[in-house]
Amino acid sequence: MDERIAIVGAGAAGVITAAWLTGKGHKVILCDSKEQCREDFAVIARKGIVVKGPGLISGLCPDRMTYEIAEAMEARLVLVCVSSGRQEEAAAWMAPWVRPDHDLLLMPGNLGTVIFHRKFKEKGVTYGLLAELAECLWACRRLGPGSYVSAMPPGQRRIAAFPSTETGRALERFGKLFSLKAGASLVENCLNSPNVLTHLSGTLLNLGGIEQKKGDFALFTDGMSD
Repeated sequence: MDERIAIVGAGAAGVITAAWLTGKGHKVILCDSKEQCREDFAVIARKGIVVKGPGLISGLCPDRMTYEIAEAMEARLVLVCVSSGRQEEAAAWMAPWVRPDHDLLLMPGNLGTVIFHRKFKEKGVTYGLLAELAECLWACRRLGPGSYVSAMPPGQRRIAAFPSTETGRALERFGKLFSLKAGASLVENCLNSPNVLTHLSGTLLNLGGIEQKKGDFALFTDGMSD
């Protein structure tokens, strides 16, 4: 399958997704701000994406890397791989270039589709599909400039659209790229997200340790046993 796909967000999840899709034969446009990824883009341009993990091929390079969101939005299919704290910023950055034929998927969502819909409505933007995954495709992290690791291959993930009546269409559209199943709703997806189950519950169980560490507490080092 040869389809041009834009990935907005060049953190570990976005870059590993770019490597995965490039390996599947897709033409990928990887986009983020210069402040976020200048060093990574420079290394990837020389060496390709250096990545370790099941099912991933190291040394591949996206079809294009850009700091210009207008270039990324040339693609009809747009995957948004930013953290929750950057979702409003990303929606505002993308809004001037969103078209009615754009299909957008947040990976993961954490109810980010609500933020995107609100921002697009403020800007008078009409989009095609707006959907989100219940969790990130990858358990991953950045090792250094242009170098990443993923602990496991992408398993099946739940998808839900905003509004939920569009979930079936979103499943059909994005299910061509990844193994997906329909979630009952955005709320169900969010409440069953591993981020909620591990980070929130783990934080509550370790409030005493967090207080004692005075800001130096790291959940997966200090607060989660085998």
